[in-house]
Amino acid sequence: MSLSIGVVNIEYLPRPPRLMYKFMLDLMADPAVGTDLDLLDDTSPWEVGDAGNIFYEFERDELLRRADGWAAKQRIDAADRATLLQWVDDLPWRGDSITLHLNI
Repeated sequence: MSLSIGVVNIEYLPRPPRLMYKFMLDLMADPAVGTDLDLLDDTSPWEVGDAGNIFYEFERDELLRRADGWAAKQRIDAADRATLLQWVDDLPWRGDSITLHLNI
């Protein structure tokens, strides 16, 4: 067994448009949001924190599927859904993963 030591740097992003903000609020409350009908997504993200201050780690395809499922359940129109998915895809990914810090 070896000890790994890392440093966490948080880059706060500008407040997103309303639709993206709503998705992130729902994601904060339930990291499985949007997976109700997704037979491919039975994973839980790595997480640490509490209800008002939490870190989640997602793979790109996992978060995109959750955003798409959330938009479908919310009955978001196709144009807004595409905008949401593009916003998620444009997040500052490190390779194909991201650690999000969400707090209220």
